[in-house]
Amino acid sequence: MYLNNLSLKEKELFLELADFFAKADEKVLESEQMLISAFRKEMNLSEDMYHTKDLSFSEILSGFSESSKATQKSVFIEAIAVAIVDEDIHIKEMEYLEILRENFKIQKNDFQKVLKLISEMNDIYKSLDRFILDGVQIINASNIEEA
Repeated sequence: MYLNNLSLKEKELFLELADFFAKADEKVLESEQMLISAFRKEMNLSEDMYHTKDLSFSEILSGFSESSKATQKSVFIEAIAVAIVDEDIHIKEMEYLEILRENFKIQKNDFQKVLKLISEMNDIYKSLDRFILDGVQIINASNIEEA
C-alpha cells in the first residue's frame, strides 16, 4: 500500500524484511508468498530484478536506520501485514515486530492500534472476497465507523 514511495534500496531491504518475516516461523505459507508477490508488483521489483540475499535482521534494521520516519512507519505497517497474513502471529514474528517497533521508535499503543486496523482491514477484504465470489450482500452502511 505504501511501498511504491520507497527508494530502490529501501524496496530491496523491505523484500528482505518480508522474506525474513515469512520464514520466521520456519514455514513459508502460500498466503505469505502471495503477499510478497503483491509487494513486488506494487514496487515494480520482479524476482528477475532482485533476489533476496537472506540478510540478517540486524542488517535489515541497519539498512533502514537512515530512512525517514514516514518510510519506517510504512515498512512497519507492511511488516505487520506479513506477520498476520496467515491469521496467526507466531511468537518469533511478534518478537521481531517488537524489535522493529523499538528500532523505529514507534509507541506501543500505536503498534496496537496499527495491528488492530490491519486485522480489521483483512477482515473487510475477506468479506469483500466472499461477496464477490459468493454474491452475498454483506455491506451495511450503518456498521461503518469513522477512524
